[in-house]
Amino acid sequence: MLTDTFHDRYQAVVLWKEFGEPQRRLLAQAYRILSDDFFPFYDHKGHKIDDHEQVWKKIERTLSRELGLESLSPQWLSTYRYNTEEICKNFVLAEAISDPDWHMKTRISLIELAFREREAEIGRDYSESARKYAELMNSIGTGIRLPGSFADGWAARKAKAIADFDEAAIELNERFRRAGVDLSFHRGHIQRSADPVPPNMSRSHSGGKYWANLGTTSRPI
Repeated sequence: MLTDTFHDRYQAVVLWKEFGEPQRRLLAQAYRILSDDFFPFYDHKGHKIDDHEQVWKKIERTLSRELGLESLSPQWLSTYRYNTEEICKNFVLAEAISDPDWHMKTRISLIELAFREREAEIGRDYSESARKYAELMNSIGTGIRLPGSFADGWAARKAKAIADFDEAAIELNERFRRAGVDLSFHRGHIQRSADPVPPNMSRSHSGGKYWANLGTTSRPI
């Protein structure tokens, strides 16, 4: 299946002419959002988080396919086999050997895919929660009120997920600004500010009105 990626959309436009400390720092900082905030591979006890492993596999599989690679980076170091998150990290944090523009674009593609996946994941999670909540309400019939903490807790979790994602998008956009590159994330895409916004998308990273119906509708990628 074809996937819309940053490097493909901007392949005819030169965005980077060099790879130096600002570019290296940008990639490292952006990647930390993914590995620390979105999809940590291990929990606080050092146990692998299976759902997050599947997300990393999806990201690696999608981008390597679009780049025509078997793997984004080597899978083995002597007798040690890298996990999928490490393969993605080694890809993003690698030094640019030749073309700095292509190097940066392909790494920004991974950042974009991960943000897009987290954005869609929030929609899926809370659409499913809303469905289960509706089923529960239907099963207990009318005239019965659930404890306030039940509904309030669901709404609070939804609000926190949205707020956390908004904060991550704000951070990424600020990282772009500090690195001197005219890019920002909004609605599943990393784009230049001068480029047209896809239909039904706003310039806002958060899209408050769009998220208003998150509890009852699926959010498209």
